[in-house]
Amino acid sequence: MGRVLLAVQLNLISFGLVAILLTVLLIVAGAIQKLPTRQCHRCTRRVPVTARTCRYCGYEFEPIRLSR
Repeated sequence: MGRVLLAVQLNLISFGLVAILLTVLLIVAGAIQKLPTRQCHRCTRRVPVTARTCRYCGYEFEPIRLSR
């Protein structure tokens, strides 16, 4: 009976560690992910996709169409 309890405890600990490791890995991956950017047509600098105008030269982008 003691060996069964030990095996159950070791399995629970190993599954818990894997779950914690996976959670930490997903949090780190989300933290280091860069926001999507696009190149300005006038000054060629990278600006966020959500920007309506380039913050460097003032170029106004066309709205992004999400459907056809």
